[in-house]
Amino acid sequence: IKMEIGQRIKQERERSKLSQIELAARVGVRQPTISRIESQDATKRREPKLAILRRICSVLGIDLGALG
Repeated sequence: IKMEIGQRIKQERERSKLSQIELAARVGVRQPTISRIESQDATKRREPKLAILRRICSVLGIDLGALG
């Protein structure tokens, strides 16, 4: 079963023992941005910006390709 990007980010964040607030601070965004990406809130169907995904991957130590 293919894992959604948001689920993968959450899994990697938890594996890294980071809270959403800690990840957001390291990435340079607000916590609600991380929450929206992880939950893929259907009411806010905007796709996360590639630059933000790259920074998240950098902080979590994973390749961008690992999200897809």
